[in-house]
Amino acid sequence: MVNKEAMRAWVDALRSGEFQQGQKRLYNADEDSYCCLGVLCVVAKREGAIEHLPWEHPDITQYQVSVLNREVSEWVFGSLGKDSFADDIVIAQAEPITRITAVRANDALGWGFRRIADEIEKMFLRDGESTDAE
Repeated sequence: MVNKEAMRAWVDALRSGEFQQGQKRLYNADEDSYCCLGVLCVVAKREGAIEHLPWEHPDITQYQVSVLNREVSEWVFGSLGKDSFADDIVIAQAEPITRITAVRANDALGWGFRRIADEIEKMFLRDGESTDAE
């Protein structure tokens, strides 16, 4: 089940203008920029769902700073099982079989935070909401 309060806080943060958009990493310290999932991590910390931001750990790998971690995933979607968690989130469906994930929208399609927020809102916070995760 999707945590609607988490989704609403994420949408609000994406629309806030507080975050500079970046690509390929949750957070890029050199540019002080975030991908949309990095913004979700900041929201999770502010809401008390996680103690440390993923990129604050000294032994983290490049892969781990590019995808959603288990703690944030479980805050948004609950537990998906012992060895399973959503490291990306489907936020739109362009055709019956074409799913657009947050990472794809942010990095490959070049969607701005406002458009990503609009799609998250449509997918999770309005009638006909979905709970798909990838």
